This record gives sequence, structure tokens and C-alpha cells, in this order.
Amino acid sequence: NSTSATQTITVQDTTAPELNTPADYTAECTETLTLADATATDNCSDVTIAVSEETFAGDCVNGYVLVRTFTATDACGNSTTATQTISVVDTTGPELFIPPSYEADCGDELLLLDALATDACGLALVTVEESYDYTCDNGYVLTRTFTAVDACFNETVGVQTITVTDTTAPEFTSIPNDFSAECSDEVVLDMATATDDCGVVTVTVSADTLYGECANNYTVVRTFTAMDACGNSTDATQTIQISDTTAPEFTFVPADELIECNTSLDGTMATAVDNCGEVTVTVEETFEQGECGGAYVLTRTFTATDACGNAATAVQTITQQDTTAPSLVISADVTIECDEEVPAAGYTSEDVCGAVSVEVTEEIVSGDCPQEMTILRTYVATDDCGNSTSAVQTITIQDTTAPVFTFTPDATSTVYAAEGDTLAAPFAVVLDNCDTEASWSVEETILVDEVNELTVERVYTAFDACGNTSTYTEVTTLVLQVLGCTDPAACNYDEFANEDDNSCFFPLYGYDCDGNCINDVNENGICDELEIAGCTDPDNPGYNPEANVEDGSCLTGGCTIAFACNYDPTAEFQIAGSCEFTSCAGCTSADACNYDADATLNDGSCEFPAYGYDCDGNCINDADGDGICDEFEIAGCTDPTNPAYNPAATDDDGSCLVAGCLLPFACNFDPTADYLDVSLCDLSSCAGCTDPTSCTYDPAATLSAPSACTYPVNQFVDCDGNCINDADGDGVCDELEIPGCTNPEASNYSPFATDDNGTCIVEVGGCTLPFACNYDPSADFYLPGSCDFSCLFGMPPGDGECTDELACNYGMEEPCAYFDAEGNLCATLGCMNEEACNFDPEAQVNSGCEYASCQAFGCTNSNACNYDVEANTDNGSCEYSSCLGCTDNGASNFDPEASIDNGQCTYDVFGCTLLIACNYDPVATVNDGSCDFTGCFGCVTPTACNYDDDALYPDGSCLFAAAGQDCDGNCLSDQDGDMVCDANEVPGCMDESALNYNPNATDDNGTCTYLMGGCTDQTACNFDYTAQVDNGTCDFASCAGCIVSWACNYDATATLNDGSCVFPDVNGICPSVCDFDLDGDGICDANEVAGCTYANAINYEPLATDDDGSCSFVGCVLPDYSSYNELANTNSGDCTNAPGSADFTGDGLVQLEDLLEFLVAYGTSGPEWGLDWVQDGCSVAAMGIAEMDVSTSGCTYPTASNYDASAAFDTGSCVWLGCTDDEAVNFNDLATLDDSSCSYNICPDFNGDGQVQTQDLLDFLIAWGAVYE
Repeated sequence: NSTSATQTITVQDTTAPELNTPADYTAECTETLTLADATATDNCSDVTIAVSEETFAGDCVNGYVLVRTFTATDACGNSTTATQTISVVDTTGPELFIPPSYEADCGDELLLLDALATDACGLALVTVEESYDYTCDNGYVLTRTFTAVDACFNETVGVQTITVTDTTAPEFTSIPNDFSAECSDEVVLDMATATDDCGVVTVTVSADTLYGECANNYTVVRTFTAMDACGNSTDATQTIQISDTTAPEFTFVPADELIECNTSLDGTMATAVDNCGEVTVTVEETFEQGECGGAYVLTRTFTATDACGNAATAVQTITQQDTTAPSLVISADVTIECDEEVPAAGYTSEDVCGAVSVEVTEEIVSGDCPQEMTILRTYVATDDCGNSTSAVQTITIQDTTAPVFTFTPDATSTVYAAEGDTLAAPFAVVLDNCDTEASWSVEETILVDEVNELTVERVYTAFDACGNTSTYTEVTTLVLQVLGCTDPAACNYDEFANEDDNSCFFPLYGYDCDGNCINDVNENGICDELEIAGCTDPDNPGYNPEANVEDGSCLTGGCTIAFACNYDPTAEFQIAGSCEFTSCAGCTSADACNYDADATLNDGSCEFPAYGYDCDGNCINDADGDGICDEFEIAGCTDPTNPAYNPAATDDDGSCLVAGCLLPFACNFDPTADYLDVSLCDLSSCAGCTDPTSCTYDPAATLSAPSACTYPVNQFVDCDGNCINDADGDGVCDELEIPGCTNPEASNYSPFATDDNGTCIVEVGGCTLPFACNYDPSADFYLPGSCDFSCLFGMPPGDGECTDELACNYGMEEPCAYFDAEGNLCATLGCMNEEACNFDPEAQVNSGCEYASCQAFGCTNSNACNYDVEANTDNGSCEYSSCLGCTDNGASNFDPEASIDNGQCTYDVFGCTLLIACNYDPVATVNDGSCDFTGCFGCVTPTACNYDDDALYPDGSCLFAAAGQDCDGNCLSDQDGDMVCDANEVPGCMDESALNYNPNATDDNGTCTYLMGGCTDQTACNFDYTAQVDNGTCDFASCAGCIVSWACNYDATATLNDGSCVFPDVNGICPSVCDFDLDGDGICDANEVAGCTYANAINYEPLATDDDGSCSFVGCVLPDYSSYNELANTNSGDCTNAPGSADFTGDGLVQLEDLLEFLVAYGTSGPEWGLDWVQDGCSVAAMGIAEMDVSTSGCTYPTASNYDASAAFDTGSCVWLGCTDDEAVNFNDLATLDDSSCSYNICPDFNGDGQVQTQDLLDFLIAWGAVYE
């Protein structure tokens, strides 16, 4: 049995092929797209891959997306689809060509060129932003920032900088004209105006006045300075000449006058004013005499003259006449006695105008008595002009004089009866001056009627005819005889006795009858007659031991040294120490700065000004007023900033060097400059572009400034940016024209075309099938659906072969059929334009062409740097600069990338390119390291010792000769040949032993002063006030003697009283010469007074004349004490170890400060104490007796410095040496002769053992708290 079954295996293919497509990618718009094929595999059969492309617009014009769709189909129709996306982008910025940066002056018109930009994919738009950075108002840096943006907003930025500077000074547009004016004119001071090619100008003015020959003639020079905002300035001047040519004008002229001759002229001056200043008015007067003495004409001519001599005149006429009578002064009325002579006519007559004649007449009138009358005198005075004056004088003659007695008895008389006398009868004789008949009468009166006396008074009267009288009185005494004592000086005098009977007795001399002094005016009990007047002061040199009444004859003590300040010309003897020599001491040299006109003693203090200076330290001669005396001026350059600066110079002599530009290639090369200052060199004003091919070529430039050269932006335009060749005038250079279709309606429209080349294809769609019912032969391409074929089907079929190539059955023997069985046209449709991208050579019917898909965009201009041989469509991307450059590989700026030579090749010139180098080469472009920085540096000052004639630059190395010397160190002047230049001499004292020794002095000027030795005791005969230290030469003998002028032994040559005066006795008689004067002191031995004769003794007896050795010199006589006084012989009982003074600080009190000072000296020892003040106090060297001019014989006192053990008696010659200055700390009151031991600094070695130690400290503490006055 079989069973059959059927298996059906169906083999099918349902799996689509596997498709591998090219990867997606992104490409720049400038890149050529790579259109790779896809691959596919199938598990069963071959695969057919079909691809279609679709383009989508991108984000920007130059970007798009190409989507390629791949379809892989196997034999069974299974298919797989995949896409490849190619993104075309534009991320590259345009290429930007900016104008070069350059420098310009602010007055230049800036060339603001546009930047150019090209984009590889399309058009680029360029914008610019400008910013300014000002260095001054007219100077700035203009920064132009160009931004090129393409269609996809990619940007490229470039910057151009234009540096604008203002180095040009303003120019004046108007300057006030120079002019001349009168000094009175209102001077209009116009301002200058100026303009600047860049901005605002400030004009300032300053004026200088130059005075002429007179005050109102002068010249004003106005200097205008125009300055721009950047400090550039220009000066201009205006000169104004002011003069005074106008005479003054009178403001007042005295009027003409008619005056009397007795009128005084007031001399009124005319006054005048001047238009410019002061006026001087002078007058000149002339006289013209009139008809008589008092008449004349005075002409006064006034001249007014100004400061510049311009003058005006005016005239005043004064006419004088005489209508005034003369003056007449006659003798006054007078009354005279009858016996007087009648006064002669007396008068004075004056006429202010001329001579006067006077006529005198008299008339007599009788009086009341014979001797009296009146005389009337008439005076008439007449002048030259007939004017007259009269006056009357009255003379009255009277008798008022009484008669006089020509004889009279004695006015008083005494007669004595004892002699037989009696009273006489009255009798007289009279005489009158005028009356010869004058007479007299008498009256008697008894005045005394006593026992011993009768006295009668008789009054006589004389009289004349006019009743004038005079009297005379006579008194006569008749003495009757009475006996007794008639001497009024007698004690028993009888006033009535008139005859002495020898009974008188008298008192003792000087006393009255009662035994009392008759005269004792001073009531001292000594009758004046017995007094001996004289000096009773034993201490006075004029002392008279016999005198008992002080008569004021004691000598007046004082300063008798005529040159002392307090010299007393009335002083009769010198008081020791009374003279002072300080108040009148001073500088007596009138040439000294401290000259004291009141000083009479020169104390050596004169201070003289330094050479060349006055006493105020001001220069005597300082012509330039710089405070440096002409004598010390050093000529040279005084500017510290100048290379010629001489630090020693004080007077600028114009030798400062003038800086300038010495670089021959500089714009302002100045061959007259002294040295090079590079900062002054102008390397810009003459710098410019020297390339004749440059747009900015400057034929005047002498310095090449390549940066100033500008060139056309490309080779196709000129410097103004205009095309060199532009045949069609469309602004696009012929070389840059892009041919193509410029018609947007054309199918092959090129947006980049600038020049239409006639290739535009403007196609119109329509029915282009000739066999169509509506065939349109004017249509350019077949537009599907546009043909009407309805007529084909109603047409009878033709006979014969179909000859229409468009027919399906072309060549067949049948009617042409145009559609196949499916109704499709048999004619092959396609693009029939060979220029089109989709040209189909098989096409029979033009169905429309497209011109874009086959375009290769790029630069098609073979002149461009980016010419693309594969491009067939110029997209405007051509650029012409990137390949421009220097193509000469030997040039310094060779550009290997350049393909077109721009004609701007430069070639290296090797040399020094550093401006400040000595060998700077302005032509060099490459620094070869050869610069020299030393060869031209040096001293550029001709007056310097190391002047370098070849140096250009100052290096501060100048060396100048020292003051007064040449460069070799030799003195320019050395008059004394001491090798010290006169300019450096220092005047002063060069003696080291002098008090004013100047170690710096080089020229001894004779001013040395020395410590003067001499006698310092004012009472000595040889006292020397100039002595500063006593040298023991005092002489007390040569001028000693009796200085009392009324003494018997007065010595007119003596000035120092030696106590030897001998006075007259009570009777005024000088004693005789001594019989014995053992000691020869001029005092007789019998008259000697023994006692202590030394004034420094406590028991000094001023009356003593012979020293008896009794003198006591009180002081500490115990040598163990610090207060021990070796001159003393009598112990004072106050010996102490307390220092004489411990007040080291001199404040009057011993306290802590003094202790501290003492402790500073503690531990020091002599003779070199180590401290100046201790050395001064402890190392005083005293002079010995041998160094003194002192007698060494005759002194009997052992403590005396000149004690003579062999002396039999003391001669008064003892001296005690020591410090006699009570201001010194070691003053010794017993010393009589200074031994130069005075110390004014306290010696802390109080016990004198040669060292300052504990004992001295204990001694100091004894004085603690002591107060010194």
C-alpha cells in the first residue's frame, strides 16, 4: 500500500538586502563634496541600488543639507532604504584686507580707506567702528575696528590705528600793527589772533618797556604767544613807539596889572599842565623905565617845559606908576632945658619909587617965663614925580632945672672946743643954668645938745626966676672936751671921752674883755684868729698834723689817670682801684664793624669785615646782586642741568653750552649747536614716504618713513581707490569683472556676475512638439500638459513612411504614431542645451535645462590670487592681495607665498640703527651690532680741563680747575708766592703764640694780639691799663712825693703821695730843713711817728711815718689747714679745712650739682689732670719774687715775699705776693702785689697734695650748703 503525500516547499525571498551607505558628514561650503556609492548584499540574489538626492536649505545662504536616499532592491523586490546626509556649512570667516596704520598731523585730512573682504562661499559685508584716545586736545589715536561678516555671520576683525599728532605751532592770523602815539593818546592794546590747523588757540601777551631819552618817550614791545592745546607755540611782537611832542598848556597866567610903585610884587607864577606828565614853569623878567623914577613896565615871560623839552610861553605885563607921596618921618616933638642946644632938624624921607628932596622952615613962640619958648619946624618932602608930604615938629624949651650950689660948707664937720673952734656962720654960692639972678636961703635945726657935743643942721635952698629950687644940708658938730679911754677896742672905752687919758686896757688876742672868743664862727672853742686851717683827715694825702680846723683843703681823691674812662680832672690824688677802663673801652677804629664813636680806649675788640664784605656781611661790590661779592665771583656756567656746568662758578658768563641737534640727517640739523641732545632732534617733520610709487610719496621728505607710505589696495586701482581700467564705468575694474548672466529671470542667472556676457538663457515653457495641435515654435522647452493632441486623432492617416523622428514609428511605412501603447510620448525628452548641467545629447525635445547642479563655484579670474582652474562659475571670491608681495628672494621682505610682485621689495642695509649711538646710520635697516656708545661721549664744555672736541654727547665727566687755579693746578695769581692762590688766601693771625692764632690762615694780616704784661696797679707810677697780667714791674718811687700844693715840700712832678708832706706852722711858716733824717724819708727824725705803716695790716696806722715792726697780718698761720695763709703772722683763730669755694656750678650755693661736678674730677691727679677745668684750676703758675722788679732789701717782716733778714730797720719796701683780684677763687687779702696766680676755676684738690681723693671729698662736704654772694 502506498500512501503518497505531497510536500510543497515554497522557497521565497522575503528578506531585504543589507544596505551600507556612506557616512553622514559635514563639509565646508568651500569643499568639493565626495559623493560615495552605497554597497548592499542580499542573501539570495544580486542587489540593485538606486540613489536619489534632495537638497534642503540650510541655516544660512551658504549652507544647505543634501540628503541622498539609497534603495537596495533584490530580485524579489525586497528593498532596503537608507539615507546619507551631507551638511554643507560655512564656519570660516571672510578674509579681511584692512588699510595700513599710519601717522598723520592733526591738520592733515585723514585718508579713511574702506577695508575689503572676500568670502570663499559668498558675499561679505564690512562694517567699521571708530574710537578715539586723546593724548592732548588735538592729538589722538584713532582706532578703526573693521568687522567683515559673511552670509553665515562668520566674522573677521582687523584693526587700523591712525596716530594723529599735533606738532605744528599755531599761525597768527592777525598781529596788531606797530604804531607810534603821543604819550597822551589812549593806547588801544589790540590782541593778536591766531589759528591752529587743529583746534583752539590761546593767545597771551607780555610787554617790555624800553625807556627813551626822556620820561615820556619810550617803546613798548608786546610779545604775543599763541599756544595750541598741545603746547605748540608761536611768538610775534608788536612795537608801540610812545613820544611826547606836545608842549604844555598854561592853566593860569597872572593878569596884566597896573600898580603903584609902593606895591610889592607877589611874584605869582603861572601854572601849566602837560598831557603826559610834570611841567616845569620858569619866568624871565625885563624892565622898561618910565618918565619918572617910580614908573616902569615889567614884562614877565613864563616858559612851561615838560619832561621831554617841549615848551610853551606866556607873557604878563605889569605897569608901575607913582602917584604916592613920599614918606616923611621927622624928629619927634621934643622938650629941652633952656641950657640945652636946640636939636638940629632931623628927618628921614623915603619914596618907594625914587629920590626925595626935603625943605625945612622954623617959627618961634615965647613961653611963660623968660627962659621958656616954643619952636615950630615945618618939613616938606617932594619926590621925583612931584608928590609931596609935609610934617611939623614942635620943640618946647623949658626951665625945670634948679640952681646948683657951687660952694657949700662940708656936709658934715666936727670942730673942737678944746682947740678953740666955734660954729661958723652960714654961707653958700649958687649958679643957675639959665638965670644969672638965682639966689639962696637957709634954715637951722639943733640935732644934738649934749654935755660933750652940740650938733646943728643947716638946710640951704637955691632958687631961680622960673621957681626951680635945690637944697643942701650941712651938719656941724662942736665937740666939747671930756677926758677918758677913747680906744673903742679897749675894755674900758668911754664913749663920751674925747681926750684919751691913757687909762685903756685890752683883752688877749682873739678874746673879748670877758675872756670869750671874739670870733668863733664854727663854735669849736678855738678862736678864729688862733685857728690853723688845713686838712685834718689823717688818711688824706693833704693831711696837716698842725691844722686844728678843717678848711676843706683835703685833697679830692679819684681817678687821676687821664685816659681812664672815669678820669676826674678835679681829683687831686689817685685812689687805688678807682679808675675803670671798661665803660669807655671799645673799638676806636672807624673802619671796624664794631666801631664805638663813644669809646676813648681801644680794647683790642675791633672786628673788621671779611675781605670783600661790609660789617653786615653784605658784599661791598656785588654788581649783579647775586649775594656773591665781585671779588669772589667765579665766571662759568651756573646751570646745573647744562653739560658745561661748573660747580665752582658763581657768575654766569654765558659759557653754558647750547644744546641742539647735531645729526646731519635730522630735520633740524643745527651745526652751530655745542652738543647733541637727541631729544631736540626733529626726525618727523622732514620724514615721509620717499617711494615715488607710493600714494603718499613726499618729494620734500629727507628721511624715509616707510610706515608713511601707502599703496593702492590692489593693483587694479589707483591711490584714490578708483579703477585704473573700467571700460564700462560700472565702478568694477575690468580685471575684476565677472562675466555671466546678470538677468535674474534667466535660468543661468549668476548673482556674482558683474558684466553681462550675453549668455543669459531666458526659457519659456510651452508646447514644443511640432506634431501637437497647439505647437508653439516660440516656446523654449516642453512643458508637460501644455500640448493639445486632439487633432492627431481626427486626422486621416497619412500615406507612406513616417519621417518624423519624434514619432514612435519613425522610418516605418505607416502613419506616424507619437504615443506608445501606454500613452507615453515616444520622443525622448531632455535638456538640449549643451551648457546646461542636465544636457542630454539623446534628447529630442527640450524639456527644460538646469544650470546650478553642475556649477563649480570659485574664482575664475586668472589674475586673482585664489584663481581656481576647476571653477566654472565665479562667485565673487576673487582676492588680489594675499599673493601680493615681494617675490625677490634676495630682498629683506621676500615673501615666499607671494606670487605677484608688488614692487615694494626692500633690501637690508646693515649698520647701527640706534639713534643715540655715535655711529648711528639713518640708512641702515638692520642693526649689525656695530653701535658705538663711547666714541662720541665726553666733555663738551670748552672751558673744562678735559674738553673733548670730538665729543657729541656730554657724559658728565667735565673737570674744572679749582678756584684760582688753572687746569694744571697752578695758581692764576699768587702775589706773595706762598703757593696758595690769591683766591684761596685766608687772612688772619699766623703766630701760634698769639691769642687769636688762626690755624686756617695763610696770609698774616698783622692782627695778632698777645697777652700783654705790665703794671696793673693803678697807683703805680707806670700803671699800664692795657696790661692783662701784672709782670711785677710796678714802680711806686719815681712819681712819689708830696702832692699837696700848699705843703712846704710840694713836688709838682709827683703823682703818688708818699706821706712826706711838710706843712706851715700856725704862723704859716715852713719849718727849716731837718738836722737828722736817718731813714731819708724827708721827715725829720724828731718828727717821725712810729707805728705800723703797711695798709694790709690789721693795726695799720696811717699817721705813722716809721714802721716799728708792730704790724699784725691776720690769717690762718697753721699749715695743716686748707685755709693756711703763708703771708699771715697773726693767727685769725678761724683755721679750717673748708674750701675757699666749692661752688663748681657758680650758682652761689654748694649743693648736689656741685658734688656731681666734684665726683667727675675724683681720682684725678696732677700735674696733668686730664680735665680742662681741673687743669685750669689746679695748674696756675705763680711768678716768683725774682721775676718781679721789687727791692729785696729793707723788709723786716718774715712773711713778706721780699723779707730781708739783714735789714736793721724797715724801709717800707715789703711786698706780699699773691692773688690780688677779689673776683678770683684764691684771692688773698694780705697780698699787695699780684703774682699772676689768680685762678677763676675751683681746684678740687682742696688740700693741695696733688690728687683729688677722700680727704678732698671730706673737705668738700664741710662746705656743703654754703651760700656765696
